[in-house]
Amino acid sequence: MGGTWERAREEMKRKEEERKQREADSKRREQAAKKLAELRAKDAKDRAEREKERQRKEAEQKAKEEAEKMEEERRKREKDLERLRLREKEAKEREEYKRREALAEEAKAKAAAEAKAAEEAEAAAEARAAAAARARAEARITADRIAAEGRAAAEAKAAAEARAEADARARAKAKASAEAEARARAEARARAEAQARAEARAREEARAREEARAMEEARAREQAQAREEARAREEARAREEARAREEARAREEARARAEAQVRAEAQARADALARAEAKTKAQAKAEEEARPVVPEIRTSRVGSGYAFSGVGEKTQICPDVKVPQPDETIRILTETARIFAKADRILAKTIRTFGKTTTGQTTPPQSTRGAYFTKDPDKIVIHAVYMYMTEFSKTPASQLISGTGTVTDGLILRITTEGLFVDDDVRAVPQREWDVKAWTLKSAEVWCPPHCLNWTTPATVNAKSSSGFLHRMAAGSRTRNAERGAAKTLVGDDADGYLTEMLRQCRDCCRLGLCERTFKDINLPSSNGSTEIWKCKGLHLLRATIRDQEAKRYLFVVEESEGWKLAIALQRLRRGTQVRQLGVGSMAPSEARGLLETLGWSA
Repeated sequence: MGGTWERAREEMKRKEEERKQREADSKRREQAAKKLAELRAKDAKDRAEREKERQRKEAEQKAKEEAEKMEEERRKREKDLERLRLREKEAKEREEYKRREALAEEAKAKAAAEAKAAEEAEAAAEARAAAAARARAEARITADRIAAEGRAAAEAKAAAEARAEADARARAKAKASAEAEARARAEARARAEAQARAEARAREEARAREEARAMEEARAREQAQAREEARAREEARAREEARAREEARAREEARARAEAQVRAEAQARADALARAEAKTKAQAKAEEEARPVVPEIRTSRVGSGYAFSGVGEKTQICPDVKVPQPDETIRILTETARIFAKADRILAKTIRTFGKTTTGQTTPPQSTRGAYFTKDPDKIVIHAVYMYMTEFSKTPASQLISGTGTVTDGLILRITTEGLFVDDDVRAVPQREWDVKAWTLKSAEVWCPPHCLNWTTPATVNAKSSSGFLHRMAAGSRTRNAERGAAKTLVGDDADGYLTEMLRQCRDCCRLGLCERTFKDINLPSSNGSTEIWKCKGLHLLRATIRDQEAKRYLFVVEESEGWKLAIALQRLRRGTQVRQLGVGSMAPSEARGLLETLGWSA
């Protein structure tokens, strides 16, 4: 009986020690888990701070690049304005020189005419004096003859013959003298006229040579200017490519540094976990060694008369051999370290692939991505696309707006020789229900403010004032503006010229964002009858009409800086073999404003 009580007490003591040991192990596990959680939180905080710092530096770098780009564009615009002022000044100087030459020529011609008139008046006076002298001589001779006939009738026949002969000789002599004088005056006048003509011809040739030289110099200056502009464009392109290469290299270096840092952090975490695991093992081993060993009290087995009397008793085959039990703390720490290491590998892989565009349709874009932008001329970034069922529909039947619903801000329009295609470039999701095949297109109407807006008033130009080069250019521009004001569809060479002119206007104005400043004092009438101020003057429109009975239409709203891509894309579409007599034209200003206001783009 005493042995049984002793065994029960020892068993209770052993269970109490085991309970305390389990509590101590549980407490150690909790402390280890708490330390791991603190380390994990600290790592997450450090990563967030580093990510925030990286984003701030990228934003500063991007703002700096944007400022440099805007400054370069401003200098380019100032240079273009200065070049235009110099051209206008040279044109004015040439006009003034020509005007002075014309006045001098007119004065010389007037002086020559006056001299000629004086000479003719003098010749006429001399002729009249000679005729009067001849008349007086004839009258005197007649009187003498009558007197002689009265005095001497006998000598009438001889005297008459003598006088007749003398008179004939005198008349012949006077006539010869008058003819000689007339010939001399005619020769002098002919010589003077020939000399005047020679001088005028020499002056005309000198003026022609001067004009030819001036035109040659102007052509040489224009060619030099064109070469300079081409060289400047090449240098700008080279600088842009160098900057792009530098940015790519910087991104690669930053990515390499980030990967190295992530690997170092992962290694540091692995080392820390290994040290914690080793420390935990050492503590467990020390505690195991320091744990007191309770000796087992052996009692002799008392036999009885009942069969199976040993049932229910604990039997140990090798009582002196202690079976080692696995440490629960070490197992938990090992599993925790394995889980965290796997999470770190996934995080490092995510960081390495950060910034790459995914092709999955259900993968959302990165939350840290900026506004979508592309320099690819084949991708036209659009704000929205609307579909009208008929030609006379006022409201769209369906629409696709950038940044609304599942559509991101990377909504783009691609115009190829096969037709018009709309895609979500950020998610790489094609919007096939908005495809328009090239062979179904009937016409394409565009709205580009500097190209379509007839904001210059045509004026009647004098023939003399329009002789200059700039006047002819202005007259041609006014003619083109007047033609663009009319809503008509162009085909063939006219359509090609129209798109070429649109591309030039867009590159000089729209691509630089100058529409708002250029048309700040212009207000258009609205087809909706609105009297408000015209807003959003830089937006461009493209309206494609389908070749069917209802004349279905697609309307694309394009940003000002993307307008130049429209002209290039429409030129590419017209050069394709699938399109059939695609007509190109302008939208009326009032209609364009009315559409924008109806669709909510006037704010």
